Amino acid sequence: MSTSPVLAEDIPLRERH
Repeated sequence: MSTSPVLAEDIPLRERH
């Protein structure tokens, strides 16, 4: 359950870069 929120925030942050 900890990977769900972590990945969700890692995806949009990487796409914004």
